Amino acid sequence: MTNQETPEVLLQRKEIQTKLTLSKAELNMHIREGMPHYFIANQYRFLESEVKQWLEACEMQKELEKEFLAQKGKSNKYVTDEILIKTLGIEKERLPSLRKTGMPFKEVGFRYFYPIKDVLNYFGRGTPTESILKVLKKKQLTWFENVPVEVPILIVDGSYSKSNKAGSGIVTVENRKVYTGHCNVRNIVTKKSETCEFLAIMDALELIKERNFKKSIIFTDQKKWVSEFVISEELVEDSIKPLAKMVNQLRGRMKGKVEIRYVGMLYGGKNNLLYLTAHKYSREYNNKIYQNLQFE
Repeated sequence: MTNQETPEVLLQRKEIQTKLTLSKAELNMHIREGMPHYFIANQYRFLESEVKQWLEACEMQKELEKEFLAQKGKSNKYVTDEILIKTLGIEKERLPSLRKTGMPFKEVGFRYFYPIKDVLNYFGRGTPTESILKVLKKKQLTWFENVPVEVPILIVDGSYSKSNKAGSGIVTVENRKVYTGHCNVRNIVTKKSETCEFLAIMDALELIKERNFKKSIIFTDQKKWVSEFVISEELVEDSIKPLAKMVNQLRGRMKGKVEIRYVGMLYGGKNNLLYLTAHKYSREYNNKIYQNLQFE
């Protein structure tokens, strides 16, 4: 009778966990990652020798990946197969052919890593986003319909906080090259959102008076005040009446010197960079001046 070598016995889940000191979660994770196993009668089985060899290779792989990312990851962001598939919205089966046809990648051990920025550039078509943004920003900063260069422009917005603070945000533009940001805040109680908007215009009028601008244009997102800016003192809340009277008097004294326009006339409307900046400042709820703003 010929002596035959006894084959290695397949182990069940709990047996392989005990032998290799693996938790249930760790074993499940390794299975998902490709650890060798057998599926017999709806149950998992494992060869201890295969699993040990695979785990040893995984440790070596981790060291290779760690070293690679420490060196290359400083200059470019690399992602794995899984992240690239989600980013590009493609099937996993397409990756080998894409690598063969020129898509950038690095082979690290038995895994692949992809420089995501280079991959997107590889597939990119049309005008680069950076170029588009540069053109749009330049146009936003220089395009004002029928406004002479020497006329100062003030873009305003108002906001109201839950702590009863009314904030004003203003961006002034002088000679199309000097940009200044202004934040103002008041403690008031109001239920009407337009209160904060007319206070922002009042702050702009005060600024025009203080700077002694001979002619100015204010841009607001309140279209109804373009034709005539008058606050009805009878309709505002009692606590706001003194402010309404003040802004009406100020507007009356500056009639002919200040024009109010709708922000929609700016390039990009409410998405205009200057208006968005004024909106941001209105939500700071403090008193501050930002000199020499840079938008390019």
